[in-house]
Amino acid sequence: VPVYRLASDAGFTGLVSAAGARLSRPAQLESVELQGILTPLHLRASRRGNDPSRSPAMLLRPEIGVVPFHGRTELTAALINWCLDTEIEVGVRMLTGPGGQGKTRMAHHLAEHLLQRSPSTEDSPRWVCGFLDADADEPKLAVLADTDAPLLIVVDYAETRSQQLRRLPHHR
Repeated sequence: VPVYRLASDAGFTGLVSAAGARLSRPAQLESVELQGILTPLHLRASRRGNDPSRSPAMLLRPEIGVVPFHGRTELTAALINWCLDTEIEVGVRMLTGPGGQGKTRMAHHLAEHLLQRSPSTEDSPRWVCGFLDADADEPKLAVLADTDAPLLIVVDYAETRSQQLRRLPHHR
């Protein structure tokens, strides 16, 4: 039985909770195969560290989610439609803008939306979403070619990772 089906079953999640573990939703499942390639959304760390006591500004980090995402409904809908377009086998979208405008927050919101989606069929895998690890080299990136699940890879600060990005399209 695929793990995502167990995690979607209320009886199973109830037993897990009763045993003292925490599994409140399928979006908390992580792809073991992509460990070291993608950082799950809830583990995304600032380039300066992830200690909230360092600055109140840490509360603005997308993974902290103190303030719910709002607005940008047209852009959100366009990105969701792009992700769900079955005619596109491999696609690349780039969000650009000055720092602090919400590009990372938008990508995080899009990924959260995809993670909450029900699979198209009972046997279809759920979305796998995460931030591309800066240290993921070519051998690690090759694993992406074997991923059967729909995949959203967020590349923050892409302008600093051109060599790594050149290798991505060859692997899916």
